[in-house]
Amino acid sequence: MTASIPRKASAPEADSASAHRVVWQLVDGEAGVHERLLRQAANLLADLRPADVQIEVVAHGAGLDLLLTPGRIADLVHDLQELGVVFVACDNTLRSRGLTAVDLVEGVRTTPSGVGHLVRRQQVGWSYLRA
Repeated sequence: MTASIPRKASAPEADSASAHRVVWQLVDGEAGVHERLLRQAANLLADLRPADVQIEVVAHGAGLDLLLTPGRIADLVHDLQELGVVFVACDNTLRSRGLTAVDLVEGVRTTPSGVGHLVRRQQVGWSYLRA
């Protein structure tokens, strides 16, 4: 079962009820980095409990490849979405690569600028990680 997140929704506003809010920047296109990030996100959820943590993965540049990959990786993305992880794609990167939100794994949200999204999250107290 996949999460019922709108395909072209903008990234959500911060939920101050979560004890921990983490925004992850992904700019690397290598499959090993993608798998490690997905594993680390799952480990973080296991450690902090999904009810106590909000996680967003912001992909831009070559990192967008994570959100275009069909098959097993897309299944892992869906599994994490069902646990509340939000995946966000940069519209600037989509445009520069001749892609649209339709090309993304189902349930991925978009933001006008991946870097801008990261800055806004950090301004309101989100912890920053980079894959």
